[in-house]
Amino acid sequence: MDRRWEQMKAAVAAESYEGKLVSESVADNPVCRLLIDPSVPCLLLHWRKDATSLQLRFILESVIMILQAEALQYLIGDDGHILRIGPDDQSWIAKDWMPRAVSAGLHAAASTVPFSHLGKFALESIHAGVPAGLAVGSFEHLEHAKRWLRDRRLREQDKAS
Repeated sequence: MDRRWEQMKAAVAAESYEGKLVSESVADNPVCRLLIDPSVPCLLLHWRKDATSLQLRFILESVIMILQAEALQYLIGDDGHILRIGPDDQSWIAKDWMPRAVSAGLHAAASTVPFSHLGKFALESIHAGVPAGLAVGSFEHLEHAKRWLRDRRLREQDKAS
């Protein structure tokens, strides 16, 4: 993954000035902000604006790396500002990225509903392809998404004990 990630990083940086900023700080840039929310705990991916296909894939590859490094099992996509995700990227997320995220330890992903119709449609299409072993939920408000993930975590802990 490291070599491929480094290649993607270089390609994102070469794409545009904004891409350069994304490649320099995947955690905080004009396209998104990534942070660990200890209240769940989870990784929170706040989209600030649409990403190019290459930026989207680089950011999501980085998400897998962070999930593994921090041993996180839950992800929130604050997706309100996503205007659209192309069909190829929708398919890639559902068929390639999600199974690898599950293998990396992801148990559940919650998202906020995009404001745009095309964004909503893209999210619905992605959720339709969710692999076994991954629970997903879509919510109008970020706090509802956090509550849902907290409840899932508690249920999973109860089952394990």
